Amino acid sequence: MGHTLRASVKHRLPARWHIETVAAPRSTEALDVEAASADALARPNAGLPLRELAAGKQRIVIALDAFPADHTRQVLLRAVLREIITEAQAAVQILCLVPSSSAPVDQAALPIDLRDRLLFIPHVPNDQRELETLGVFEGIALWVNYHAVVADLLIAISVLRLDDENTHLGSYHTLLRLAGESTQRDLREARFYEERTTAFAVPLLERVLQELARRVGLSFAVEALEDEQGNVLAVFAGVPSEVRAVMQQRLAELREAPVRHAAYDALVLAAPRRQPQSLFDAVSAVVAQGLSPTSVLAQGGTLIVPVTDGMGDESQAAQAFYDALTNADSPEQAVHLLRGRTLREGEERAYLLAQLLQRHRVIAVGTPREQLARSSHFIPARTVTEALEITESLVDHPLRVLLVKRPRVTRPVFSPFLAPLDGILDEHGDLLRASERS
Repeated sequence: MGHTLRASVKHRLPARWHIETVAAPRSTEALDVEAASADALARPNAGLPLRELAAGKQRIVIALDAFPADHTRQVLLRAVLREIITEAQAAVQILCLVPSSSAPVDQAALPIDLRDRLLFIPHVPNDQRELETLGVFEGIALWVNYHAVVADLLIAISVLRLDDENTHLGSYHTLLRLAGESTQRDLREARFYEERTTAFAVPLLERVLQELARRVGLSFAVEALEDEQGNVLAVFAGVPSEVRAVMQQRLAELREAPVRHAAYDALVLAAPRRQPQSLFDAVSAVVAQGLSPTSVLAQGGTLIVPVTDGMGDESQAAQAFYDALTNADSPEQAVHLLRGRTLREGEERAYLLAQLLQRHRVIAVGTPREQLARSSHFIPARTVTEALEITESLVDHPLRVLLVKRPRVTRPVFSPFLAPLDGILDEHGDLLRASERS
C-alpha cells in the first residue's frame, strides 16, 4: 500500500483493528455573495443598520484584512458603500485602511467604481508617525493606525477561510493587522506566557483584541466565510461581538462531524487531494486535530499523517519551524525555549506541535526527509499499515482507529447518541458471524 490515504484504505487494513471513517462535514451550497451581503446588511446581527450609523458622519474609515484584489472583498465593499453613501453623504471621503503586508496597494488594478469612490491607505506598522496610542491593557501597549482612531465611524471587513488553521477572530484580527509593530510583537510574545491547552482558545489574545476594538470604537463588522475553493458559505454583519458569535456557530456547524467514541488510539489524516503536502504543511492538520477542544484522540494516542513531498519545506517559515524543533532535545525543551519571546513566522507552529507532542505521538508516513522528521520529533514510517503497527505495539487492547478524510476542515465530535447504535451494530455483527460459522 502506498503512503497516501485512499478511500479504500479501510478495507485493506487488518481485520483485528476497529476502524471507522468520520463523515466529512456536509457540503453546503455556495451563496450568491451579492445577495448574501445585501441580506446581511439589511438584517444586521444586533445594533443599528449601517445606513443609520453612517448618517451625519464625516470621517468614515473601512478597515480591511487585505487589499480587495479578490471578487468577494470587492462585492462586500460595494455593499457597504451602498449603505453609507446616500445623497446627503455624497461628498464624504471614505478611507480604506489596508495592511501593507497583505499585497501591494495597486489601485489601478481595481474596478473603476471602487477607484473613484475610495482612498486606499496602506498601514505600515513600524511607521510611528501614523500610529496613535490607546493606553495599556494587561501589560500590552495598544498602538493602532491614526486614521482608525479619529474615524467618526469605523467599519471592519474580513474574509475568513473554512480551512484556516488560526483561531477565528474575524474583525478583531483585522484590527490586529492595523496595529503598531510593537503591539503586534508584544501580543505574539505575551500570548505564549499563558499555558495554551488548545489551538483554538487564546484567552489573552482575545481579551486584548476585544479591548482594542472597544477603545478604537469599532462600530460595525462585515464577515464572509469561504470554503477551500473560494466559494462563499456565509455572510454576517452588525455589532462585531455578535457577528463573531454567529460566525463561530456557523463554523462549528460546517466543521463538526459526529463519531461514536470519545477516545481513539489513532487518527489517520488524509493528505490534500490536489496538492503535495510537505512535513511542514502537514502540521496544520495535525495541530487542528490534536489540539482541538473537541479532539477524540486518546491521551498518548497517535496522529498519522501522509507526507507526499518535501518542496514546501524550503520557505523561511519552514526553516524557522525546523530550527526550533531540531535545536531542542525534546518537545518539552522546545516549549521552554519558545515560550515568552517574540516568535518568527513558523515558530508558532513549532510551539503548538511541541505542546501536542507532550501528550501524543505524530507519525509521518512516506516522508522523503526521514532524518529531518526524526530530528523534529516525528516518527517516520513507510506506510499507514506500518504506522498503525507501531501504534498497536504501544497499547494493550484492540486498536481503535479513526480515518479523517478532510482533516483541515473536519472536527470529529463524540456523539453519545451514536454510541448505543455502535453497540447494537457490533452485537448484530457478532450474531451474523456466529450464524455463518454454524
